[in-house]
Amino acid sequence: MNKKGKHHTKDNSSLEDGVTKKVLDLYLLQEIENSNSIIKLLNTQIEFCKLQKNHLLRNSYNCFQMKKNKKLKKELEELDEKILKYYEEIRKQVTMIDEIQQTLDL
Repeated sequence: MNKKGKHHTKDNSSLEDGVTKKVLDLYLLQEIENSNSIIKLLNTQIEFCKLQKNHLLRNSYNCFQMKKNKKLKKELEELDEKILKYYEEIRKQVTMIDEIQQTLDL
C-alpha cells in the first residue's frame, strides 16, 4: 500500500507542476496582450502629437513676430520630445514581448 501512496503522490506532483506551468503560460500570454494594448495606445499618442505639430506648422505661416516664433519652436520641441519618449516606451514593450515569447518558446 505504501508503494501505491508514493506513486499517487508523484502523479499529483506531476499534475500540479503541469497546472502551474499552464497558469504561468497564461499569465505570460496575458502580459503579451497587455503590452500590445500599450503599444497601440502609444502609437495613438504619437499620431496625436504629429497632428498637433502639423496644426502648429500650418497655422504658423502668419507668425512673423520673434516672440511667437520662439513659442512655436518650444512647442514643436516639446512635441518631438514626447514622440521620442513614446517610441522609447514602445521599444521597451517590444523587448519585453520578445523576452516573454522566448520564455514560452513561441
